[in-house]
Amino acid sequence: MPKKDGQGLTSIHYHPSLSLALVAGLTSTPYPLFLTRFEQQPPAPVPPAISDFRIRSCCASPLATSSNILYFLDARNKVHRVDLRTQSIQQVADLHTARGALKPQEEAAALAVTAEGHLRVFWRQGAGLWLVDAGERVAPQKTNLRDIWLDAVGDG
Repeated sequence: MPKKDGQGLTSIHYHPSLSLALVAGLTSTPYPLFLTRFEQQPPAPVPPAISDFRIRSCCASPLATSSNILYFLDARNKVHRVDLRTQSIQQVADLHTARGALKPQEEAAALAVTAEGHLRVFWRQGAGLWLVDAGERVAPQKTNLRDIWLDAVGDG
C-alpha cells in the first residue's frame, strides 16, 4: 500500500462469499481498490469514475439483499456507491456545497446506511452537527442536529 502522504490505509471491507475486498486509503497515490484473496488473480483495474484515491470514510449496507453494496466519501466530498459483485463504482452525491469550507479538524465525516437503505452522512462544522440524507433518490437534504444533541446531553 503506498504511503506517499503518510496517511495510508484507513479500512478494508471484505465480502466473504465473493472473496473480495474494497481497500480504502487516505493517499493521493493510486492503488488497487479491489483485492481478491486469490493470489493468482491480478487486481481489478481502477474504474474510470475514480480520480481521487483519498477516501475519508466508508460504510457497508446492512441489508441482507444488498450486502455487496458499499459507500465511500472521497476528499472532494463526493459520495460513491460500490458494487463488489460487479466491481463497479458510481458517484451518487456531491456534498461539496453542503459541506462548504471546512477547517482541517472538521474534515472527518461518518457514513451510515439505515435499515431501509438510506445513506446518511454526518460531520461537525463550527457549532453545528450536520446530517445529510444522500444517495440516489433526491438532492441531498442538510439538517443541523445540534439542538437534538444539546437536548440529549446538555451543554457540557
